[in-house]
Formats: sequence, C-alpha cells, structure tokens
Amino acid sequence: MRKRGFDLLVFLSVIVFVSINISALSFTVQNGACTSAEVTVMRLSDTTNAHGELWDQSNYGTYVCYTDPGTHICDQNMTNKVIGLSNYTNAHGEIPENNNYLGNNVCFGDLRCENFTGSCSDPSYTLEMISLSGSTNAHIGNFGNYNTKICCADIEIPYSYWTTPDWTRTNSLPLVIPGTTKVGLVFKNAGVGTGGTVEFQVEKKIFGIWLDFTDTLRNPIVSDPSIDGSDEARTLWTIPETIGDPGKEVTLQFNSEGITSEDNLVITLSDNPDYCKDNEIDACSNYADAQNCANDPCDVIEDSLAGLVDCTLDNIDCFCSFNTPDCEATWTSSTITDEIKIIDETCTIEIPEDGKDKDGCADGKIEFEYEKWCDGVKVDSGKSGYACPAEVQLPFFGFYNFVATMLVIALIYYFMFSHQNKKRK
Repeated sequence: MRKRGFDLLVFLSVIVFVSINISALSFTVQNGACTSAEVTVMRLSDTTNAHGELWDQSNYGTYVCYTDPGTHICDQNMTNKVIGLSNYTNAHGEIPENNNYLGNNVCFGDLRCENFTGSCSDPSYTLEMISLSGSTNAHIGNFGNYNTKICCADIEIPYSYWTTPDWTRTNSLPLVIPGTTKVGLVFKNAGVGTGGTVEFQVEKKIFGIWLDFTDTLRNPIVSDPSIDGSDEARTLWTIPETIGDPGKEVTLQFNSEGITSEDNLVITLSDNPDYCKDNEIDACSNYADAQNCANDPCDVIEDSLAGLVDCTLDNIDCFCSFNTPDCEATWTSSTITDEIKIIDETCTIEIPEDGKDKDGCADGKIEFEYEKWCDGVKVDSGKSGYACPAEVQLPFFGFYNFVATMLVIALIYYFMFSHQNKKRK
C-alpha cells in the first residue's frame, strides 16, 4: 500500500513538473507595467480595439509582456519581427509578414512569429500573443478578440550570416583586396556542443547560379552560450586572389550544416592590387573612415599590434575599431576551455598625434608611442614598432632591359635558322 502511494506521488510530481515547463513561456496583455523593460514587448491603448506603440513609449498603460527577457533589436532580415506598427505611437498594426509600415517594427529576442486564422494551428508556433482586426491597418487586442492571430515560437532556430573582422554583421564590403581582405562567417544556434565540428562552404554566384568556390572551412571556434545566449561557430576567411576580376562586384553566400547564410555578401574588388601600398596603409591608424576601419581591407591589424599582443593565439581576437576621429588597434582576450570561449577584457592601443612616426618607411621601419587602455582604464604606455614591407626590384623591368631581351631572342632565332639552312645545302 505504501509503495503504491509512493508511486502515485512520484507520478503526480512528474506531471506537475512537466506542466510547469510546458507553460513556462507565455504572453500576457495586462493593465499595468511588466516586471521589467526586458520582458516588455510593446504597449497598447487598451486590451481590445486598441492602438499600439513601441515598448519604450509612455503614452499607454496596457502592456504586452513575455516570460523570458529579450532585446528589442530587430535582426537584419527581420526574422524576430512580432508586429509592424504604422507609427511609434497611436499606431495601427499589421501581421509580421507584411512590409507596409517601415521603421516602427516591434521585434523581440529570438521570437519567430506568424499570423494564423482562428488559432495557432502550427505545432511549431504555440505561444498565443495578440490578435488583429485584419492583416494591415488593423486595431489590436488580446489573443481572444480578433480572428487574425499572432502566434510565436521561442526556439533557437539556426541561422548564419557574414561579418566584418570585428564580428559585426554585414552584407557588403565596398573595398576588397583579393588575397588580403578577411571576412567573418558566423553560424548561430549551431547546436554542436562543446568542441563540436562545424563546416562552412562558400559559394559564388555566376550567371545567377550558385557554385562551390572554396574548400570547406573546418573546425572554427565554438563560442560559449554565455556570451549572447546562443552557441555560436565562427571563422575568419581570407578572400582569395581567384575570386574575380579587378574592379568587379562578386556575390557570395555560404552553407553550414545545411543552413544557408541569411544575407548574400556583395564585395567590390579593388582595381588596384597595390592599393594599400599606394595609400600608405600599414596600420589601423592609417584608415581615415569608419567603414574601412571596421572592414580592414589591407589586413593590417597584426602589424598594428606587433610586439604588443600575439593575434595568432586562439584566445585573442584582434581588429581595427573606429573611435572618432581615429581608427585604433583593438583586441579581446578570452578564456578558452575545451573550445568554449568567454571574453575577459577588451583593450585598445591609442597613438597620440605627437607619438606617430613622422618619417614613415623612409628608415625601413615604423616606430610609435602608444597608450594601452583596457575596459576603459589606462594600464600601460611605451614605444613599439614594426618593419616595413620589403620592396624588391624586379629584374628586366625597365625599357632597356626589354629591348636587350628582344635582341637576344632575335639572335637566337637567327642562329637557329642559319644552322638549318647550312644543313639543307
């Protein structure tokens, strides 16, 4: 009898536990504020027949709240869009699939939302959020008010994208030096676990068709979910010299574990292979604008930090970072355990104007004075430098060398034909 009672208790405990976890994620439309800004999705003028406003406005007292905290930043391709608003306040709404309203989209965390008629009929989208009186130009109400339902899923959907060398998402590189410029490939929610293997395959668009372009890139670093809430695989790829013709645009995508990058990358190849040398770009500080600083087309970051930090180490990420009005050499140091990576600190080398090398490469090296700042605190100062790239004079380059070469070739042919004529006689 006691055993049966114990078994029944265990069974009921399991049922309660499962029920709690099933219902853990949910939306509420309530009068009064959510528990924090991080769980506030948006605001409404009422619980039905309502206008809407963005989460950070203060005109309405009805809140749409979510169980889990999340950011309000829209993904680049709006995958986490919840609803579109006609204005930042006093707004009509539209379903997330529509794009009639621009600039006032309600986005939230990793949510993926769709519209359904009558109920959440897709088992992947079970979170009941709000309802609309139509697909656009609609009034908003709680889930039970209208027939057009907004249903969401909070699942870590795998997705991938291109980045600049500092891991900032991008879909274009307006200046690429083939064989030198690097670009980042990131795969979010990879689901491979600690030390897992992830493969990237880059493809190039040729006459409207995607074709494999490179060997597969294997074993990139898999980052710790504690960095941004999702596991991440990423790698830097040097755009090869064979990518395309100088001065042309090239469109790229990549595949990872069957997932295609969300955005194509459009790169513009420089028509001057000596662009970096001609513009005397040998350090981050030589970039004059934020875009080229972030993209680092001349790949000068390692030289910028030569003698100060080893950018080839797995626990060091180096990149150029724009801090108005200067482009500075920056790096993050991390702790890596079994390929899990957690950022410890971010440091920057600042070069005062009076600390720059005034002679350039005239003496064969660049020397400068620097200040080292880590997490906003000055921790060191001193002098450093690096050797300038060697310039090798190519043989047979001048006009007279060319003329001499042609005369030698002509003499060789003359003696060959003379020898053949003698044989015939």
